[in-house]
Order: sequence, then C-alpha cells, then structure tokens
Amino acid sequence: MNRSESHDWTRGLLALLALVSAACTSPTSPDPGPEAAGFDAPAPDPITEWWKPPAGAPPAYECCEDKLRLGDDDDEKKVTITADGKTGRVNAGTQQRLQVLLSVPIHFHCNLLRNSPTCYGYFAVTVKTEPKQKDASEQFTLAPTEKSVATNWLTGKCDNGNYKGTIKVLYDATYPTNREIKGTLRLDLTLVGKSGSINHSVEVDVNASGSSANVSKPRLKALP
Repeated sequence: MNRSESHDWTRGLLALLALVSAACTSPTSPDPGPEAAGFDAPAPDPITEWWKPPAGAPPAYECCEDKLRLGDDDDEKKVTITADGKTGRVNAGTQQRLQVLLSVPIHFHCNLLRNSPTCYGYFAVTVKTEPKQKDASEQFTLAPTEKSVATNWLTGKCDNGNYKGTIKVLYDATYPTNREIKGTLRLDLTLVGKSGSINHSVEVDVNASGSSANVSKPRLKALP
C-alpha cells in the first residue's frame, strides 16, 4: 500500500467512526403514544364505580308486610337521609350527565305466614321537579333528554319479625348540552297497596358543571 492509498483508507475509517459516534449520542425519540400514532384514546366514563341498582323492578309485595316507615334504628322521629352527586360530559363532550344518589333508612314488619316465606320492604319513587340546564340565553330552562330513577329493595322472612335497612334511590339524567345544571330535585316516596307511614317528599338543591356536582343536604317533608 503506497502513502496515498494509506491516507485515503485512514480518512474513510475516521469518517465511519464519526458516523457511529453520532448515532450513539443522538437523543432517542420518545414513544409517540396511541394519539400520535393515529389512534383515538377512549374518553373515560365520567361516572364510574358508582352504586349499581339491581336489575328489574322490585318483587311484588307478599301478604305479610306492614308498618313500613322511615327512620333511623328504632327512632321513628329521626330520619337521616344522605345525598351525593356525580356529573360529567358524555357523547363526545356535547352533553352533560348528572346522577344524584339518596340513601334512605326504612323499617318494616313481617307478619307470621307459613305460605309466604319472604316479605319485602321498599317504596315507590316519583320525580316531581328536577334541575334544569342553562340555555343559550343564560336561563335555566332545559330539561333532561333522558332520565331514570332506580332503587333497591330489602327482604325479610314472614316470621313476625321487624326488619330495617337502607334503600338507595338513584336519579340519572342526561341533558341536551354540556352547560351548567342547577335547580331542585324533588322525589316523592310513597307506598302502593301497603300499610305504613311512608308518604314523603325529599328535596335536594343541585349545582353541577364540568366534573363537579354539589348537592345540598336533603330536606324531608311529610305529604298531606
């Protein structure tokens, strides 16, 4: 190898080493993630891990239930109802969903009947007034486009025993836009075809927007 060829070989080797060094020291590009790769990340459900009502309607009353009433423990005059709320945007962020969950304590008695092994404790729920959503003119006039009310029920044995527990009432509504929701939710609690003293209204004030839902302390009133 003459001097000229040796010089050319050395220059080529130095160039190759420079390329390898640059490749090793260049910063690594971050993982673009599903959105950058062209995939739409699924929108999280704004209302998750919430109380799920049992499927279907409550069973028909048997013959042995009576003395259904509201109340904490054995104190008929003390009724502690609690309320909580959740809200969030749904349908690609174009609508607002609202849920209000009430917990209502009840007592009931089951008479002794051999041919009716199970008795049930629950009440009917009717929506009387509900929060409205703000319209384009900043007035709260928009009613829900979809709504439902669901409850659970309690069971006992027809053994001349007294039973107690908590009935949960879930109001679930979807409104036409994603604007603020405000107003009073009134639910009437009544008995149908059973003896007892459950004949009341429960009211809560609601203010919901974005992912924040504020629900007031429930107000219980006896119906005439």
